[in-house]
Amino acid sequence: MGSGAFTSVSANRSISVEVAGDSSALLGMQPSSGPNGAYASLEGGTLGIDFSNSEFDASGVGSDSVYQFDDVFQITNNGTQTIYVWASVDFSDVGFEPGDVYFYPDGNEDKKLRNDTDEVLGLGVGQAASIGVYVDSTAVTDGGTLSVTINATVDKPESSGAVDPVGGDFAIVTTNPTESNEYGSLQSAIDNVSGSTIHVEPGTYEEIAENRDAYGTTNSPYSFGLFVDVDGLTILGVDESGDPITDSDDVQATIVSQTSSPFGTNGPFVAADGVTIHGVELRANPEASPNKNVEVSGDNFTLRHSVVVPNDGGGGVYFNDSGVQSFSLENNLIEGGVTVNNGAGNDSSASNRVLQNNTLSEVGFQGAIDHIEWLNKAAGGATLEDNEFTADDTPPVWGIGTLHDAPWPWATWIEANSFENGGVLAWTGSDARATTSEFEYDYDGDESAETVTYPTREIGTQISEQLDRAATDDTVLVAPGSYEETLTVDERVTLEGVTDPTDGDPATVDGTVSVQADGATVRKVRFAPSTVFQPGGIDPSVLLVTGDDVTVEANLLEGIRADNTTVPDGIDTPATINAIHVFDASESPVGGVVVQDNTVRDIVNDGDVSKEWPHYGGASAIKVQGTVDGVDIFGNTVEDVYSAGWTWGIVSTHTTTDGYGSVSPKSVAVEGNSIRRLNTAGSQFSPTTDPTSAPYPGSAFGVDGNADADLVSVTNNNFVQVPIGAVTKDPDHTLDVTQNWWGDDTGPGTLVGNPVEDASTGAVANGAGSAVSVQVEGGSFRFDPWSSSSI
Repeated sequence: MGSGAFTSVSANRSISVEVAGDSSALLGMQPSSGPNGAYASLEGGTLGIDFSNSEFDASGVGSDSVYQFDDVFQITNNGTQTIYVWASVDFSDVGFEPGDVYFYPDGNEDKKLRNDTDEVLGLGVGQAASIGVYVDSTAVTDGGTLSVTINATVDKPESSGAVDPVGGDFAIVTTNPTESNEYGSLQSAIDNVSGSTIHVEPGTYEEIAENRDAYGTTNSPYSFGLFVDVDGLTILGVDESGDPITDSDDVQATIVSQTSSPFGTNGPFVAADGVTIHGVELRANPEASPNKNVEVSGDNFTLRHSVVVPNDGGGGVYFNDSGVQSFSLENNLIEGGVTVNNGAGNDSSASNRVLQNNTLSEVGFQGAIDHIEWLNKAAGGATLEDNEFTADDTPPVWGIGTLHDAPWPWATWIEANSFENGGVLAWTGSDARATTSEFEYDYDGDESAETVTYPTREIGTQISEQLDRAATDDTVLVAPGSYEETLTVDERVTLEGVTDPTDGDPATVDGTVSVQADGATVRKVRFAPSTVFQPGGIDPSVLLVTGDDVTVEANLLEGIRADNTTVPDGIDTPATINAIHVFDASESPVGGVVVQDNTVRDIVNDGDVSKEWPHYGGASAIKVQGTVDGVDIFGNTVEDVYSAGWTWGIVSTHTTTDGYGSVSPKSVAVEGNSIRRLNTAGSQFSPTTDPTSAPYPGSAFGVDGNADADLVSVTNNNFVQVPIGAVTKDPDHTLDVTQNWWGDDTGPGTLVGNPVEDASTGAVANGAGSAVSVQVEGGSFRFDPWSSSSI
């Protein structure tokens, strides 16, 4: 690796450092990135070290002196097994004596990497070490060349001690220990080595740690399944080749605790700071009552690529007390979840505590609660990102009691993580909606229970529960997932999916929703009920609006089914599907409703048209019905709606009320919608062009029943691949459908035997586009002018 010169008053010395031929495939060498790396250079497979380079140090190495140059170059294990490394120095032609020049690891000059009775450097696969150079120039008197050879082997030399990259003991836990640095027990290795890393080979290790002090209490000592009290220690799981485990699915070393602490620790207790556990499986004491598996009281703990298995009903990882201000849990499978408890994180930013890319049941934060002696400190938050939560019957994320540095970014958490069984948040706009919980506890020792109350916040798994939790003007955020629920929105809140419902994995409601509250909003939710609606009762509506000033926007409604093929005895009404239904039958009309930018598709209402009604019903994508005054239907997409009976894209229709007769919607604006493929000829029900018999040809827009055509406006819509673009059944008023695109620049056509003229211009609807159809005597249209291109 190149040559360089030591300088002194009387002589020049050069060092040439090379890798032994049979070791060259195992090692990589390069100058360090630190300041002393400037003394090293790489050329032609040789590392040169030159301490006389005046660009870096004008003084060089003088005579009669001792020098330690830390972190001059780096050695990396590029092989596929653990290796042991040392340097051999040839002193035969130089003035240096054995011991005058040697290499050492990471600033620890007492660890001479020269084999024999000294040390060798242990390196796991991919592991690197910073190497320093020791020089004693006291005996230098003449010139010559100093040659150094770096050796590496997969077997530790018997006479040498093994050190790790920081100069501590290089320890291996194995089921068959034979070397002096190998142990059959992880606890034995922890208790006996001074190193920074313990390599744990594949196997199952039953562990117990007796008579250990924890929390400094007078009740010590305790027994644990494993006790980690070495600051800065890394417990590293490796595979059979010595490669570090890089995925929790691939762990091969299992640590099984054999006892539990009296305060409920069923597995390892981490008391030291800076501990890392990587690539192992940690199993709780199988004989213990379920409690916490891994308990951590040390700061700066890291758990990575590992599996944590508590007993059924127990917790996974438990951080306790204010000694814990930072931790990192990444890429783990943690059954039982994580709890941040009583003072953990209470004096630092949440950014110091990270949970990322884990699969776990839940994360809980447990802060101070009045009258509970073991909960007397606030709990700090954390960064939660790219985790998958699996909780079902408990909230995936929760916080109780006093929480440090609140409010926390709960809305960010629900967007940045995934929830296997649902994730729903009642969000105030700045915090999770807090509610009060209580339990009975004898906190004053009078042998009678008192009521303890405390605030709770959560991301839950059920939409209905969070709707109940929410207060006026809250937003109920719904993470992607499937929610089999029948919902009622009876408070002025926004129900909102976290993602676009038409892209990827949306928040899906397998059920229906009734929006009853004035001012409520439903946004970015996918509705796809798995129920096949049957004849009888009230016509099913997937999204029913009965409140004033309701907004329904950017939702997806699809896969809606009904079946009227078989009608039970005594049933005289078929099931007619309404995807979005704005309805009121009271004396005071519903108004201010906005239905915009929704997609309604794939609706099928099966039936048997060979039989009489009610063996077939209808299907409507968007229906406005009854005492409704003010509905804007803007920018929606409707496609693929089919029925054995009648089919509407958008329809305005009357309802009959008790006491004041038939009522019709008013102020209905239909603009900018795109409607296509509704009961087209050749589709599954083979509708004809005859609008008087089932299955009826599909209609993009219609004024049905006794509705008033003069109280709707229909403009700038696309009616494409639909037999009928617009229908009117109003005998007294003209339906204005000007400035729409009918699918052809020649404008709307008419059905055979049903010619239609424009009520204002007299133009005949004889174009090649979708038809206009008057289905009542006296009915009329205005359709001229029409749009000559798609809108």
